[in-house]
Amino acid sequence: SETINEKVLQSEKHSELVTKYQTSIQNYLITCNYQEIFRIYQDLIGQGINIHPIIVIYVFTAYIKVNDLEGAKTLLNKSRLGNFQISEFMKISFRYLKKPEEMESARTILQKYFVERVNPNSPQFSVHVARLFDAGKIQQAHLLYNNIICGGIDPNEHTYNAFLSGFLAHDKYAYSVQVWDDMKKKGHKPTSIIYSTMINGFARKKKYHDAEVIWEQMKRENIKPDSIAYCAMIDAYFRAKDYQKALRIFEQMQQDNIPMTEIVFNRIINGLLWNNRVDEAVSIYRQMHAMNVQPCISTFNILIRGLLYYKKYEALITDILDDMRVQKIAPDVVTLTTLIERYFAKGDIKSVGKVISSFATYGIKPNVATYGALISGLMLTGDYAAAKLAYEEMLSANIQPNIQVYGCMLNVFFKLNNLQNVNQIHQNVKRDEIRPTIAFYNILIGGYIRAGNFLQAKNCYHEMKHLKVYPNQSTYKTLLNGYINNNDLESATNILQDMWDVNFEPTDLDFKQNCESQEIATTSAPRSLNS
Repeated sequence: SETINEKVLQSEKHSELVTKYQTSIQNYLITCNYQEIFRIYQDLIGQGINIHPIIVIYVFTAYIKVNDLEGAKTLLNKSRLGNFQISEFMKISFRYLKKPEEMESARTILQKYFVERVNPNSPQFSVHVARLFDAGKIQQAHLLYNNIICGGIDPNEHTYNAFLSGFLAHDKYAYSVQVWDDMKKKGHKPTSIIYSTMINGFARKKKYHDAEVIWEQMKRENIKPDSIAYCAMIDAYFRAKDYQKALRIFEQMQQDNIPMTEIVFNRIINGLLWNNRVDEAVSIYRQMHAMNVQPCISTFNILIRGLLYYKKYEALITDILDDMRVQKIAPDVVTLTTLIERYFAKGDIKSVGKVISSFATYGIKPNVATYGALISGLMLTGDYAAAKLAYEEMLSANIQPNIQVYGCMLNVFFKLNNLQNVNQIHQNVKRDEIRPTIAFYNILIGGYIRAGNFLQAKNCYHEMKHLKVYPNQSTYKTLLNGYINNNDLESATNILQDMWDVNFEPTDLDFKQNCESQEIATTSAPRSLNS
């Protein structure tokens, strides 16, 4: 009895002591007295007191604050955190970590610590792997996978699939094949989910042969494909311009009683239109009705875009729009944007105006693609003032332009001889951290050359190379011809030298002749462009 009482009293004293120290450490954390935190922690260790997880979190945070990352790692390795989840740990720690670099350091250390102590075949681990891929940390994910395999851990289906889908999504085919091979070496028979992941990944990235090999292997092993695998192979064959094989897969789907949804039909219709099989696409659309599959707005958008591309089928657009009205499916922003693009392509400005009015009728807000289509169309018709107004309206609506819209507006402002706004767009792209394209730089360089501003053209040329946006034939041709016409033979020769340095060979005959003429004018022994 006396022993029990002593233990109870000792436990109460211990609890009071921990609470007291916990409060003190928290206060020192708030007042940034980190050395006092470390002193208290060492006192607790010296007294042989079990450290409460909350105190560990506070001490860990103090180590991060003083940038002692090794101290933070050592602390975790010596501590017992029980069932604490990483999200709980970070939630408490991040109350005191305000700088992004502090948060990132803490997150990296904590993730490594918790992952090393989590069952790799648990849902928590799969979530962690998915987050690595979402954050673009591909090499870290690959290292983690290798650590699992080298550690003798046998991943399950979900773990394999998490790595496979992540590597495929980031075009790391060698890594995905490594996972695939490891799985088979360990005697695992791939499931339909894993087969679907591989087929879909390779098909999406246009590796059609690889997708077909896996598809045939799946059939040999008598594993019934699911809807994802079927649709992936359908897409693969359509993209490979083998529409007949795609249709055979579609027929096989029906024979295997795979549910025929509007998503499946949309893929078939889109693939047929992409392969110039318009009559078959319309026939499949009619088949939807016969099978009581309700078309969705995506179905109609696919049809409208495809049919407007082929002039002889434009009359069918009226039927499609009538079907939408009968089925009470209102157009969306994609529908109206598609119509704007196609009517501009036809030069039907009156119909463009009607479509623009439809936005208010249906209560639809234009998006960046809508304004892109409108600005591009107005630019191509030569109505630069209207294109400028559309751009200003877009900015007033707080819609962020993309690089295509910015490129169009460069053309517009060059046409309006408004170099101040050209420079402003260039600065906006840098400010918004949008990666410029080769087309964007070609517009800038061409516009400045035509305006006689060779210094700005040269600056843009050097900037694009610095950003590893590689010049193409249009870039070199614009610069070389511009320098020659301006009698700047030194700069023209420098462009030729840049072309030689990267082994660039012109394919445009006129440009090729200009290059050879410039070589003859500047060297006694011209380098043959065919060498």
